[in-house]
Amino acid sequence: MNKEIHVSVSILAEDFSALGEVLKTVEDAGGDSVHLDVIDGVFAPNLSFGPVVIKGIRKLTSLPLHAHLMIQYPEKYLEDYINVGCSQIYFHLESEGNPENIIEKIHEMNTKCGIVLNPDTSVDTVKPYLKQIDSVLLMSVHPGFSGQKFIPDVLSKIKKLRKISSEIDIAVDGGVNDDNIDSILASGANEIITNSFVFSSKDRAKAVRRLKGLNE
Repeated sequence: MNKEIHVSVSILAEDFSALGEVLKTVEDAGGDSVHLDVIDGVFAPNLSFGPVVIKGIRKLTSLPLHAHLMIQYPEKYLEDYINVGCSQIYFHLESEGNPENIIEKIHEMNTKCGIVLNPDTSVDTVKPYLKQIDSVLLMSVHPGFSGQKFIPDVLSKIKKLRKISSEIDIAVDGGVNDDNIDSILASGANEIITNSFVFSSKDRAKAVRRLKGLNE
């Protein structure tokens, strides 16, 4: 089945002293949501931001907020991120905790739930949870830092997952650009997470349309 392409724009590497301007750029470019990379310095080698900052972000944009929890113990903090306005929570299958409990807790708070798989994690590991979740996010870089190169092996993972389920939303995060977007979409992904490709483009709206596979 053909699924509508969704572009979620990460603000991880942007100027947080000008968040209003950054978020308006995302809106004006046609981004469908704001992707929030939450990193605790334990699960992944970086520190980003938490619920207090996201509460401020919620006031600055009407776009949906998707929280990508790159944290060691996601279950402990789910309510914090949902209560400040995140409408979708992604957690890593490689993190600590019982995935079924985490999924249940997220859905109990009327929030969408997605599972994230690191580049070295097999697609087979998510199969037991596919009927319980809304989406799977396949990392095409190693979590923690913006600006890494796309790992081509993720294409086969997208294809395999799409064969397993025609219904699940498949997101790809990391190193997506003009050279690989066609292969990503052709493999079956329908959500593209981006940062540098959009923000480094002279025409950011054109960049978003490109990620959606739209011809000019």
